Amino acid sequence: MAGINKIIERISRDSQAQCESLIFDAQTQAAAIKKEAAERAEAEKQKMMDEASKECENIIKMAESGAEFAGKETMLKTRIDIINETIDAALAKLESLPDDKYFEALYSLAAKYALPGKTGEMLLSEKDLARKPEDFDKKLAAALQKGAVVTLGKKSADIKSGFILSYGDIEMNCTFSALIAESRDELKDLIYRKIFA
Repeated sequence: MAGINKIIERISRDSQAQCESLIFDAQTQAAAIKKEAAERAEAEKQKMMDEASKECENIIKMAESGAEFAGKETMLKTRIDIINETIDAALAKLESLPDDKYFEALYSLAAKYALPGKTGEMLLSEKDLARKPEDFDKKLAAALQKGAVVTLGKKSADIKSGFILSYGDIEMNCTFSALIAESRDELKDLIYRKIFA
């Protein structure tokens, strides 16, 4: 029996050794898998952080670019508003000139727009007809170029300032608002150069 016990002991020892070897191999393999998983997780984490960092940089650049564009847009709008307000203020100033200066401006406009060799009719607003100076016709005639004739119309025109110069079917709109509207682009350029250049 002692031989069987020795065989059983030997089988038991061999079996124990084999189990320990299998456990060691499994633990080694598990450690390797765990290490590889940790390395992969670290690499994935780093990749995600790099991508997030790049995304943040892009968002910051887009925000900076948007802010710069918005700033330029606001500046441009402000400049346009200032220019338009300046033009509107100039029109208001023209329309509120003292009577003598106002009518001098009308004489100058008539001299510029009256057609030589033709007789035109000047139509004023109702307000201007009522406040025109006594010697209006005389001063108007003196301001015109040689050969140009302009008479004052008896009826009023539905305008605020300036006048309408009529040659039958042809009418020239010499109101202050129309003349400013006609040269608005030139005025904008001029004001821009004076204020912002």
